[in-house]
Amino acid sequence: FLANYEFNIASSVVTAGGINFRTSTTNSGYLTAPVRMNITPSGQITMYGNVDCNSGLDVTGAINSTGNINLTSTGASKIINNNDNFFVQASGGTLYLQAVNDENGVKIHPNDKVELFFDGGTYGTAKLATSATGVDVNGILGVSATGANASNAAIKVNVSGSATVSYTHLTLPTSDLV
Repeated sequence: FLANYEFNIASSVVTAGGINFRTSTTNSGYLTAPVRMNITPSGQITMYGNVDCNSGLDVTGAINSTGNINLTSTGASKIINNNDNFFVQASGGTLYLQAVNDENGVKIHPNDKVELFFDGGTYGTAKLATSATGVDVNGILGVSATGANASNAAIKVNVSGSATVSYTHLTLPTSDLV
């Protein structure tokens, strides 16, 4: 031990090697014990097994993984990348997707509506929101088609039983009414 209770391990290898930390539950010797951590001469650290950071973990740079990356908070919110599926789970609160800070793009309310926003910092009202009975649109709903589907641009209302379809500011050529 050095001054201030420091314990230093150094490797003077320049081009290869590094420092390996090994542990084993048997008394078979350190050379056959599995490597738990490796530090390369360039400073890259490779951990084998779980890393528990009770006081938090600050990362500068990319986090790369050949397996799953799970980030879990004490509130049970988590991000899971499992093969081709990517999950973001809130722990019961509203889940926000923001392209820039404080501008909502998507708000997912638990067991409730999903809201889509246009420029959430300027327009605070959702442009589209799901509900138990369908979809609410706040603004203009544009329908268009191009190419082979150009003649199929339409809004269709299918109703079983009796219903009322109401509209305001709707302009259609009479030939388009069915």
